Amino acid sequence: AEDGIRDSSVTGVQTCALPISIESKALSLGELNLDLEQRRVLLRSDNAALQQRAARLLGDEEYSHRKSVVVEWLGKLPAQGDPEKGKPLFEQLCSPCHRTGGMGFKVGPDLSDVSHRSVEDLISHILDPNMAINPAYIAYSAETRSGGIETGILLSETTDTVVLVQAMGKRLTLARKDLVRLESSGQSLMPEGLEAGRTPQDLRDLITFLHQQGRNSRRKP
Repeated sequence: AEDGIRDSSVTGVQTCALPISIESKALSLGELNLDLEQRRVLLRSDNAALQQRAARLLGDEEYSHRKSVVVEWLGKLPAQGDPEKGKPLFEQLCSPCHRTGGMGFKVGPDLSDVSHRSVEDLISHILDPNMAINPAYIAYSAETRSGGIETGILLSETTDTVVLVQAMGKRLTLARKDLVRLESSGQSLMPEGLEAGRTPQDLRDLITFLHQQGRNSRRKP
């Protein structure tokens, strides 16, 4: 049941179950992987009781500790971007872990079809990658008996081995007998602070590029 809730599009019976799952600690806010539009479905529900519970649980301050950063950058974003200038930014910042238009590596979520996502939603996820995390992309840390620490997304595990996937699509197979510990970080593999050294125009160009790639993918038969 919890997996169904995690993958839910916040509609129907599962919508009502979300606040209950959060309150009971069965799910964390990050694990719900709700984007901005999905949160608003709950916060603007016609069901007054559900709306009140959602407002208490999904308030911006609790949901995102980088809210002030997101608000600041939203206020500075230009109205338009240049996809040609956004392409090299994608290749540098995003392609090691994301794919779009045949470029990049599929480590994190595929970004080939995000043309329906708002600028506000995309910039929120870029600036605050831990705002909403799909459980499939949570970073794991593995400490080996030799003292090494490897971090990546848990791709698969058996009684004998653990397979992590890292940036650039690198797959790392570790023997369980060589591990001291394997634990979830509870956070995204995507680091915070990607805006460092960038301008608002840079991020607007990146988002415009992603929107263009999404529209192109939808046109393909």
